[in-house]
Amino acid sequence: MEPVLVGITREGKIFEKGFVTSAGFLDIQLSSEYSSFSLNDQITCVKIKNKSILNGDEIEVDCVNFLKRYVNCIEDLLNNFYHCNNKELIENVKLLNEKIKYIVYLKEDEIILPFVGEEEMDSLSFKILRDYKERFYKVKEAKPHDSPRM
Repeated sequence: MEPVLVGITREGKIFEKGFVTSAGFLDIQLSSEYSSFSLNDQITCVKIKNKSILNGDEIEVDCVNFLKRYVNCIEDLLNNFYHCNNKELIENVKLLNEKIKYIVYLKEDEIILPFVGEEEMDSLSFKILRDYKERFYKVKEAKPHDSPRM
């Protein structure tokens, strides 16, 4: 499954990917300190150290295992998380102006959104990013599936 959104640091490291699944838009962010998963911006699970927090409440099950109810292929998406078919995009990020901290590539619109780490400067990029993600949300609330769809 190809991502429709890829976030890349100035150093060329992928930190965010967004996927269109049968359950809606799955946004995954990975760092050395935490993992964050959001499905249609309704179900958000964050793993920090050994704790999984679902919509603000700690849960016993791991975020990935919880989200398997909605997205069967989540482990495959994670296994290929740091891979990007667009090597040119990764290399070009390293050549950007030093003020740019990271970019988010919106594949469907072929737009690169720059982020400099200043709230006022980044507000338009955040708005465009939010609107882009919302286009892929399912109209109905995400429900667990009974049979594999992916």
